[in-house]
Amino acid sequence: MSDSPRPSGRPHDPAPPSARTYEEVERLLEKQLEELRRGDLEAVQELGGRLDAILRVISTSEAPPDTGTRQRLVRLQDTLELALAQQRDEVSAKRARLRQGRTTLQAYRRDAER
Repeated sequence: MSDSPRPSGRPHDPAPPSARTYEEVERLLEKQLEELRRGDLEAVQELGGRLDAILRVISTSEAPPDTGTRQRLVRLQDTLELALAQQRDEVSAKRARLRQGRTTLQAYRRDAER
């Protein structure tokens, strides 16, 4: 088929709706990973909300993705989950160092007050 306009006046789009939908999911996952690596958790959360809305539609109305698309989406999701876990671990380690530093400062303060 060509990209000539249809009778409706719109050009023909060769990708079926489900392919475009899965491309959008893939794009949003990639963007979410990019924002996570930059440390913009608000953007990650906002993109997650958009993804959830699309996935709700997909679960009720779209054909399942082809094998290649499914594998790419699973790989992106796994990468995102690993990056989130790593960031969570980093935050936990920073919090532990802060607690340790606070405890040390309190000990010094008590020694200074004696």
